[in-house]
Amino acid sequence: MTFEEFNISAESRGKEMRLTINPVDQSDPMYLIMSMGMTGHWEESESIPNHCHLWFKETFDSHYLCYVDPRRFGRWKEQKEWSENRGFDPIKEYSDFKQLILDEQNDHLKGKELFSKLMDQKYFNGIGNYLRAEILYRAFIDEDIKPTSIFDELEAPKIRKLIQIIRDVCKESYQVGGGEFISWENPEGKGSKEDFDNWLQCYRKSDMMSVNYPPTPEAMGWAS
Repeated sequence: MTFEEFNISAESRGKEMRLTINPVDQSDPMYLIMSMGMTGHWEESESIPNHCHLWFKETFDSHYLCYVDPRRFGRWKEQKEWSENRGFDPIKEYSDFKQLILDEQNDHLKGKELFSKLMDQKYFNGIGNYLRAEILYRAFIDEDIKPTSIFDELEAPKIRKLIQIIRDVCKESYQVGGGEFISWENPEGKGSKEDFDNWLQCYRKSDMMSVNYPPTPEAMGWAS
């Protein structure tokens, strides 16, 4: 499918992005579902930069809209609907996200380690390593939840509290500008590496490296 002139819009859902390519001639649009990977991002450039794997040429100033991904973890496919193996967005679709976890915890989540299950994108869309670490840390220091490794040990009110922590951590990360790491800087410039490091309470903190999972009350400072 080829379009000479078109407009592009985008929306996100967890770790996925959907591009809508609308032809100016009003013919049927094209949809691309993208998984951005760890370092995938979009940038405008006068030329096609290194590590660019998908690009669109702009009409008015001859610039390029480029998908850049140094680690090549990103993927895309022509598809309109969101991927079936990804759940609801914890921030934008919070009610649906919460209900999914409450409905599924008896059948599919029960008996599963929380540490590993938080990375299951079918239920926790958008959660990666640093978000998982921050969520677990805040859950473990919460007086209502206490240390636990599997959903069996959590009653419904505590699961609701955990779901709220997941939403809040994701929202805070977004507000501070998102993660910046050694090989990648946030292209949006919303925050800074210093802002992000100051926001982290657990991930990459040297004094947290030796805490065993699940942490004991003594390790978390609860022992009297």
